[in-house]
Amino acid sequence: MTEAAAPSAVVGRSLWGDAWARLKANRAAMVSLCYLVLMAIVCIVGPWFVPHTYTTIYPDYVRTPPSFSAYPKADMVEGALIDVLKRMRVDLKDWTLEDGRATVTVLSTEPVDERYLRYVDRSDTFDDAKVEQKSADGLEMTFSAAVKQQYFLFGTDNVGRDLLSRTLMAGRISLAIGLLAGVVAVVIGVLYGSTAGFIGGKTDEVMMLIVDVLYSLPFIFFVIMLVVFFGRNFVLMFLAVGAVLWLDMARIVRGQALSIRRQEYVQAAEALGEAPHRVLKTLIAQVDGKPVCIVLASDREASMKKVAAAFGGKAAAMMPVPDAERLTGYKVGGIGPFRQKRIMPTALDETAELWDRIYINAGQRGLLLSMAPADAVRAGAMKMADLMA
Repeated sequence: MTEAAAPSAVVGRSLWGDAWARLKANRAAMVSLCYLVLMAIVCIVGPWFVPHTYTTIYPDYVRTPPSFSAYPKADMVEGALIDVLKRMRVDLKDWTLEDGRATVTVLSTEPVDERYLRYVDRSDTFDDAKVEQKSADGLEMTFSAAVKQQYFLFGTDNVGRDLLSRTLMAGRISLAIGLLAGVVAVVIGVLYGSTAGFIGGKTDEVMMLIVDVLYSLPFIFFVIMLVVFFGRNFVLMFLAVGAVLWLDMARIVRGQALSIRRQEYVQAAEALGEAPHRVLKTLIAQVDGKPVCIVLASDREASMKKVAAAFGGKAAAMMPVPDAERLTGYKVGGIGPFRQKRIMPTALDETAELWDRIYINAGQRGLLLSMAPADAVRAGAMKMADLMA
């Protein structure tokens, strides 16, 4: 005879782990996540490595098309040289370009001042200008200058600013506005929505009426109004976006708050006039494939890692509903830790000791037993353990 194979341990995971698993299962979401992370890294780090700052203006390179090769092109050097000589108020006699250095001979009706070479150094095309030869009367002078190599991978705009550096800085600003506006929306929306859902009644109606009124305002009108009153600035942008995004968040949180208020443990606590922490729920889990019973506050979640540690196992997970009902003999919503169909190890969360009396499900929906924590431990052969997330 061969022994039956031992059931494999079910690995439990937290809510974060479950969310991450569902995200990884969505290929489009993972591709989008990788793209966003890549863009965020490029926008944050990129401006430190590009050769140009986003505010520098290059008058010689206005509306330059994108290129992987260096500027200036061969046909651009002569035009830039003529512009420089116009500022120097001299005439071009001859020029040559060799090994990235231009040699220029100029003429003038008056002696050429060597200080005019500063116009060459100020140019975006030339650098390191120096006199090579000058005639005795000073009317003719030969000078040389290095041709500066400039790279504009995205080209330049209509005033000569590098578009690559400006795109990266725009990405920084967009990320900052998105993150800050998201934080503003979450903070305002969660506080507003949870308050409306928790209080309910007329207060809820008035607060949601305010949200509906704000929904009716056009977003662009709201932004224009802010700009008129407060001027143009960076902080205003994320405040404007966040001030509109929180409306959706408030509705979502309000709906969740209303759904929690309708939960059975809240209704039971309200009926008893007790705090939800004193009304305990009974859950059936499995540690390394073996069923266990855990009892904890009805408004808290169980940590599967702590559950596994409490019973000396390695992995824990919630038991499927049909299996839990079959093992206990109770229906979900009425499962209690006493007189179950199958006896299983039971643990009571240690926070129950904070109360003089607790309320535990007695095996039927809506039927609760009031007892001291010590009596519950003795009646259910329980042990105290840290179970809550």
